Amino acid sequence: MKSLRRPSKKLLMLEILRHIIPTLTAIARDTNVFKGYSDISGLYSDTSLPETKTRMRKLPLPKVVDKDQENLKFYPPKLISIAGINPLGIERRTVFPPVSKLDPSIYGPQESALKEEHLKGHLDGMSVQQVHIALEENKLFILDYHDMFLPFLNQINALEERKAYGTRTLIGNVKANCY
Repeated sequence: MKSLRRPSKKLLMLEILRHIIPTLTAIARDTNVFKGYSDISGLYSDTSLPETKTRMRKLPLPKVVDKDQENLKFYPPKLISIAGINPLGIERRTVFPPVSKLDPSIYGPQESALKEEHLKGHLDGMSVQQVHIALEENKLFILDYHDMFLPFLNQINALEERKAYGTRTLIGNVKANCY
């Protein structure tokens, strides 16, 4: 009778990759992607996915979204994981506009094209001066995917029906002290 041996770590890893790579490829080719935040928030409502209602329990609504979806605009990063799978992407801002850490000879100027006039229509009634106060009080943060994704954007955007960009999201709470 043969003895059963445990598979080696290398063999186990190869088996995992053998199953993961086709799955990731199928997901990457799927054109039925979320078109906006309403598609994502629809996962938590009773009206979404009616054909699977009996087979799948509804996902619990995150507390930060439960009260007011507008809170996602300027909510303190200490209270929610707005960075998703990369919480280290959130940094305290010390200067404005943001400055890239990438090589300027390859990726262009390090200073961001983001200026104060770009913020004016998106501050929910706050002034640019309040943003500068938040910067001085260490209450302004940035979720910066620009430097992470910029080296890969040409390759991603060369794919058919795929477009991507590296976002920079300013996060802060200058109306009330919620920290």
